[in-house]
Amino acid sequence: MASGSHGGPSGVSGNIKFWVIRSGNLVSEIKEKVDCFSDITVSDTLSAVFKIGVNSGEVSYINKLVPNPYVANSKNSI
Repeated sequence: MASGSHGGPSGVSGNIKFWVIRSGNLVSEIKEKVDCFSDITVSDTLSAVFKIGVNSGEVSYINKLVPNPYVANSKNSI
């Protein structure tokens, strides 16, 4: 996994990329423009990626198996 967020005159944007280590091929890419992440972590046990939104402070997780991958967990807002 590689990730980065960048801020500029047009706002904040971020990218998360998942790679196959052995082949070097890109498996999946997530581009964000609205509530870019301030921090992310991957859980192999839960098969999810968790993020903290830079604007909202909400903790959300990404489930790549459903059409809308982000599920906000507003109870854990910072």
